[in-house]
Amino acid sequence: TTSHAGRLSAAVSCVALSSNGHRIAFYSASEMSIQVWQLGEGAFGGLGSFLRSRSRCIKKLKVGPIADMAPVLSAGGGVAAVLKNCRMKWVKEKTLMLTRED
Repeated sequence: TTSHAGRLSAAVSCVALSSNGHRIAFYSASEMSIQVWQLGEGAFGGLGSFLRSRSRCIKKLKVGPIADMAPVLSAGGGVAAVLKNCRMKWVKEKTLMLTRED
């Protein structure tokens, strides 16, 4: 998630960069949220602009809790299961598809 200064402050479980390079999305399993950032433009646009704080968070979405975490936990659970199973991709210019840790 973002802090009050507009920076990422939670553990990032997966990331997706849009095909045109104008947006980047982050999913945090620990905070059950997705953030979408508009990347800055210009000479240092794209991902470089995100790293230089020339970008802004344009959307923050909360996702509901996973009903049954038992299968995830029994399969080794924890951070390793989250990182192994989480996937996110842009399916349209403004549409993301998230596969969560369950």
